[in-house]
Amino acid sequence: MKKINLAQVVNQLSLGGTEKSLEIFSRYLDKDLFNLAVFAAKSGGERYEQLKDSFPTFILNEHKAQFVNLLKERKIDILHVHRAGSEEPFVLAAAKEANVPIIVETKVFGQTDKSQSAKAIDLSIFVSKMCALRYIKKNQLSVEDFFKNN
Repeated sequence: MKKINLAQVVNQLSLGGTEKSLEIFSRYLDKDLFNLAVFAAKSGGERYEQLKDSFPTFILNEHKAQFVNLLKERKIDILHVHRAGSEEPFVLAAAKEANVPIIVETKVFGQTDKSQSAKAIDLSIFVSKMCALRYIKKNQLSVEDFFKNN
């Protein structure tokens, strides 16, 4: 069976909760199903040292062309971006340019991104029920409408 090429992406690899979410997802993925690469869109940090020996790990310093090339070279099937949930166009624009077929986000804080670039996201994951409920309330969604796109 062909493995799925997965890119896990976060802004920086510091010790924050968003970065911890990425690390947990990365460490517990089924290695028989996924080839994993980790990307820091903006900068490294303490968590870089914890990840670099376990996974191919790249610090991009917002170099979009480098990111696009790496996504293409690694033939990424799924890009999983870990973020607060507000607009962050760098990662999504690079994924679109690299023709990544599936984009998933983990909304660590359940914020709303109504930007044009957010339309590229195929699935949103919330780290807790509280974050999902906050998102539903803030966007005045019915539960049915929430589950149409998440």
